[in-house]
Amino acid sequence: MSAALTTLVGIATALGASIVLVGWAAGSSGAASLVTGWRVMVPSTAFGFLCAGVALAIASSVGPERRAGGWIVRALALATLTLPAFTLLEYALDTRWFIEQWLIPAAQPPAADDYAGRMSAMTSISFVLLAVALAALTWPGRWGAGTVRHAAGTTLAMSWFGLLAVSIDAERLIDAPRFPGMAAPTIVLFAITCAGTLSCSSQTIARLRAANADIGLAPRLLIGAFVLPMALGWAQAWLAARLDPGLVTALVVGTFAAVFTVGLWRSAARMQRLRGQREALRADLEARVIERTKALADANAELQLSQGRLREADRRKDEFLATLAHELRNPLAPIRTSVELLKAADLVPEAKAQAHHVITRQMQHMVRLIDDLLDVSRIAADKLTLRRSPVDVRHVITQAVETARSALDRGGHAIRIEMPDLPMVVLGDETRLTQVVANLLLNACKYTPPGGNITVAATAREGTVEIRVRDTGIGIPASFLPRMFEKFAQVTPALDAEGGLGLGLALVRAIVELHHGTVAAHSDGPGQGSEFTIRLPLAEPRAVAGAEAPALQTASSALQTASSALQTAAPALQAARWRVLIADDNDDNANALAELLRYHGHIVETARDGEAAYAAAERHRPDVVMLDIGMPRLNGYEVCRRIREQPWGRGMRIVAQTGWGQAADRRRSEEAGFDSHLVKPIDPTQLERLFER
Repeated sequence: MSAALTTLVGIATALGASIVLVGWAAGSSGAASLVTGWRVMVPSTAFGFLCAGVALAIASSVGPERRAGGWIVRALALATLTLPAFTLLEYALDTRWFIEQWLIPAAQPPAADDYAGRMSAMTSISFVLLAVALAALTWPGRWGAGTVRHAAGTTLAMSWFGLLAVSIDAERLIDAPRFPGMAAPTIVLFAITCAGTLSCSSQTIARLRAANADIGLAPRLLIGAFVLPMALGWAQAWLAARLDPGLVTALVVGTFAAVFTVGLWRSAARMQRLRGQREALRADLEARVIERTKALADANAELQLSQGRLREADRRKDEFLATLAHELRNPLAPIRTSVELLKAADLVPEAKAQAHHVITRQMQHMVRLIDDLLDVSRIAADKLTLRRSPVDVRHVITQAVETARSALDRGGHAIRIEMPDLPMVVLGDETRLTQVVANLLLNACKYTPPGGNITVAATAREGTVEIRVRDTGIGIPASFLPRMFEKFAQVTPALDAEGGLGLGLALVRAIVELHHGTVAAHSDGPGQGSEFTIRLPLAEPRAVAGAEAPALQTASSALQTASSALQTAAPALQAARWRVLIADDNDDNANALAELLRYHGHIVETARDGEAAYAAAERHRPDVVMLDIGMPRLNGYEVCRRIREQPWGRGMRIVAQTGWGQAADRRRSEEAGFDSHLVKPIDPTQLERLFER
């Protein structure tokens, strides 16, 4: 029952009681009975319903939890209780105070009638219980809700029994002295008032909803329903000889109604507990289902993770192939340019010597790339063998520094070597160990800004030798450290550094582990430099050289075959003089291309990084700008965009010269503002067309 409907019930109860009181005041009792001749509702009963109806309306509309509403409800409950309490005293003391005349003086009962004209004992007890239920609405907590349930429920049951008595004893309705029950209007108003009172208790409604129609009746409740009436019938016969028959009947019926109501609520509570157990079992089943579902979800997540790893491996494979093409084209570009330069008949000896030097150095670089690929392939196939012998780590470090000397000088790095005076001998392959330290030094040069500091330190302790390579470079993000030694992994893309295949550190770890050692990387974060530590077991004094291994294959013959397959001499470039700016961080490529263009009469300037290229373009205002994409400080895309933003740069011919030649790379260079995209090594025919007017 909603709050609005409960309020209407309270108003209707008060209105019906008011009509009865007005009828009594007007000298007519017709409004107090449903049918003429039936028992009538006396004024005290009407007054009780008037107070109870108003209390119910206030409790449902204002709310008994509010302080003012609570006090009003308690006061009306007390008023509801007052007259029934006096009436019960009349019955208990076997006297008559004519309480009805206190309200309506005109309400005169027959002189010989002890029952007519006053509230019956059953009605009085019902009012007492109803008043208690109304007052309990203002009590907070479980006790208040329980009192409402039992008191209002008992009153509702008594009204049901009164209605039952009317139904089965209809011929005695007009025999007022012998019928101690309720008037029909009284039964109706009790029923609706008690129902409204129960609906005002939220805990009661929740419990009723929980104990719905399927609760059934407990077996002991069914037994009590038969045994209790017989016991009460015997008690009524015994008490009727000692007390007023009406009072005895009221007490018997009230007792039965109270026991029945308590049993009903206890049965509902028991069924609620059973329902709770059922819900617990259902929750346990749902938990098992959730557990199985989670297991399936975990398996699905693992499958998706595996698919992600496969996709990542495929992506890295594609990146590796693109990087491999880029890194192989980079040395081919200066080789091809130098070859074209050597075709000139009147080339000065110094230029020829420089061209030969460029070709040799770039071929060595290609050999290193191919060797790295072969080494990785051998390690993956478990075919790399070591030529073991006692090796002094100090000699290994010295050779590695010499191997990386050109990279150290090119970057202007300061190298510091810290080694003890005593030898530190390990049993290993000297060439491979030198390759390991050299890779770490080259890696430090690659990721350390010009003028940085690099330190190589070696110490022997507790049966191991430690080799540490520290730098003051760009550092390593913490998220990347776990993947440092994976194949094809690089801290930054090749676009922002000198590039590489991402195999150097993977080879370092593989070779060190073949020597039964470990390698670890550490960095405090970006911009904080990095440190690589190699630990190798010291050789025992009686150590001897290990098994022989075949010599490493080189790629010199393959490179010579590739060089012979290069295109033959291209037509000479036109003699028109152009102002040309060449920007490339590869010194050999920049110098060889500049020398070739100068030989054909062009005015050439060079730059080694992006910022220097932009400054040179602003200063010299060249006709043609040839930009490498992967330059330090600023990449070629950004340099092109900056030049195009200036009024003096909008008419320049800007050409991308790069090892990146896929469709996406060409589209990106076009979006950046390049006029042409040439892939290294540059075809002389393309170079000739570039300078055509």
